[in-house]
Amino acid sequence: MLVEFAPELSGLLDIGPVGAAPVTGRRAGALLQLGVRRLLSAVSAAEAPLVLILDDLHRADAASVELLRYVLSDPETSGLLVVAALRPKEVPAPVAALLREQASSRAAGTLGLRPLPDQRESLRASLLFWAAEKGYPRADREKVA
Repeated sequence: MLVEFAPELSGLLDIGPVGAAPVTGRRAGALLQLGVRRLLSAVSAAEAPLVLILDDLHRADAASVELLRYVLSDPETSGLLVVAALRPKEVPAPVAALLREQASSRAAGTLGLRPLPDQRESLRASLLFWAAEKGYPRADREKVA
């Protein structure tokens, strides 16, 4: 799959050129994991680290969690920093298990953040800002919001 998007990766994946017979099933999954792992190992190093940001990790499916587990188990990815954002109250079992494993096996940390402000307040603030930019008097700005 990766080779279709970037043919120059065929050397990393060791599966031949684009247009070769498609790989399917478990072998395709294993090759995808290996390809991602090799790619991240190739582009990250202690001298030139790579930050991989994963948003909404609580929504990750089982295959994505397994891929992340496989990548993080590679000692060659020492220059890789994974930053994941998730909703702690919505974490499914596979993600929770991965987080527990990583907390004990790699340098890991957790930073708890407060929820973002209510969208209505954000919209109100945006409307007030817009009205002020347009030159509406303060009393009229309050009516807009």
